[in-house]
Amino acid sequence: MQILGYAVPSLQSVLGSLNLLQLGFIGMVVIILLLFSIRMTFALHGTRYTFSRVAFVPIVYTLFTIYLFYQSVGMNISVLGTDYVLHSYVLLIPAGLIVGFAAGFKGGRSVKFYEKKSSIHFRKSVWISLFWTLTFVLEFASLIYFPTLNITLLFTGLLSLATGMLDGQAIRAHFMFKANKKKITAN
Repeated sequence: MQILGYAVPSLQSVLGSLNLLQLGFIGMVVIILLLFSIRMTFALHGTRYTFSRVAFVPIVYTLFTIYLFYQSVGMNISVLGTDYVLHSYVLLIPAGLIVGFAAGFKGGRSVKFYEKKSSIHFRKSVWISLFWTLTFVLEFASLIYFPTLNITLLFTGLLSLATGMLDGQAIRAHFMFKANKKKITAN
């Protein structure tokens, strides 16, 4: 088919020339950019404060992290052997969560509360949100594109650290809100 003197390829020829791996990569990039933009929008502009929102979001991210841990363990057992992988993960994951929780609890002091349209909103640390999003993307991408490399162990450790930071920040935000509830609502 020709339009204005230019040959326009048919949809079938375009789809035939695209590789499924390329489509998967493009889809992955779109999902990553979407996740990143949503996370950064909430981190920069804040969201309405409710206890369920403060508790629910870290629980969901912890479940994402646990899911990727299981995927990573399964991939690495087939490559590196059971003993090495299980010992590494048993030591790495709790250590990352504990250290991350302490860092997130300390970093949770940067949570800001404000009133907007007669409801309480809060803004979390951009750096903790950015760190978790980047480590999640790196872990996910390493499982898809480099499943046989030992680097997934490093990304799993970083993701457990970031998840601990999110959990610590959420608990700190809840305690800060309870301690300053009268002061926040008076402003």
